[in-house]
Amino acid sequence: MKPIILAVAVAVLSIACQPTTDKEISLGEPIRHDDFFYSATHVLVQDSIGTTKPRGRFWIVTLQVNNQAKRVDHPWTNSVAFIIDTHGHTYTNQPHIQQQLNVLHPFGWQQTYITSAGHTDTTQLVFDLPKSFKKPFLQYQGELLMGDVLDGQQFVHTKVRLF
Repeated sequence: MKPIILAVAVAVLSIACQPTTDKEISLGEPIRHDDFFYSATHVLVQDSIGTTKPRGRFWIVTLQVNNQAKRVDHPWTNSVAFIIDTHGHTYTNQPHIQQQLNVLHPFGWQQTYITSAGHTDTTQLVFDLPKSFKKPFLQYQGELLMGDVLDGQQFVHTKVRLF
C-alpha cells in the first residue's frame, strides 16, 4: 500500500511543479509566495536622485512584503525583484542608488530584511531604465517554497504592469 501512496504523491507533485504560463497583474495586486505576499504599490519616474543622473530614467518602485505566517520570519533582499521588457531584457535594482535615495528620503533601507510573522515591511527599489522604455513589468525571483509548488509557482510566473 505504501508504494501506491508514494507513487500518487510523486505524480501529484510532478503535476503541481509544472510551471504555469506567465500572467500579468496591476500595480497594487499581491503575489503569493507561500505565506508571504509581495506587492508593488507605487511607481515614481525621475530624471535624477539628488545629484545622481541615470543613463536613462530612474524608476522607483515601492515594494511591500506582508508575512501572513503564524510563526515563521521571512528573510528577503533587494534583489527579490527585477524589471523585464517585452523583449525579455532584464534590469536589476541599483543598491548604491537605492541607498542614496534612502539618505535623501528615508524609507528604512536594509541590505537584508527579516519580516516577522504577522508583519509587513516596505522598501523602495531603484531601476535605471532607458528613456525609450514604454512598458516595464516587475517580476519576482526567489527560492521555491512549499506553497509555490501547490500554486504552480505563480510567484515567478507573474508580471506586475508598471504602466
